[in-house]
Amino acid sequence: MASSRSMKSGILKLLKEDEEFRYAVSGFIGLADTLKRFEEHDRKFNEIIARLDEHSKRFEEHDRKFNEILGEIRELKISVSNISAYIERVSLTIEEEAREVLTQRLRARGIELELSNLVLPDLEINVYGASGNLCLIGEVSTRAGIGIIGALNKKAAELSKKYPQYLKEKMVKAVYTMYATPDAVKEARANGVWLLKATEDLTQPPI
Repeated sequence: MASSRSMKSGILKLLKEDEEFRYAVSGFIGLADTLKRFEEHDRKFNEIIARLDEHSKRFEEHDRKFNEILGEIRELKISVSNISAYIERVSLTIEEEAREVLTQRLRARGIELELSNLVLPDLEINVYGASGNLCLIGEVSTRAGIGIIGALNKKAAELSKKYPQYLKEKMVKAVYTMYATPDAVKEARANGVWLLKATEDLTQPPI
């Protein structure tokens, strides 16, 4: 205990009397403070690094999810493209089928008519043919509802107004389909539209 007091007294005396000792102690204290500051800076720096690592992990997770979404979008685009191609193939096939069936049905009634599509600047008709005093305009749909009957009537009116040279004295309007709703059959009958499938005539043609 006495030696501790003696040591403290000696140190205090040196601080008072020995300038070089005072500078040495001050430098040591300053160095200790500096080291503490460095330690604090290191701690804060390590915290920042840890946060950056966490952000980096989150960004990686976001990138992964984003890439997954991009992959799904690409797959959807491929699927939509395949569906569009399929619909186009089916549409072309059913249009060809419609022309063949209509040609046969007309021939059975003693009418020879060469059928094709009619593409005009602002109007396109799936099935068209003209011979003598008769012309036929037709629409093709896998499923026929009331709407297609109205669409056909509208096209017939536009053709008559804008391109009368394609019409004849007698015009037959036809809709070829794979399935027709009961309302479509009623609408076709009321509008004098020949509604038919490959297996039967759903309404009779006005010939």
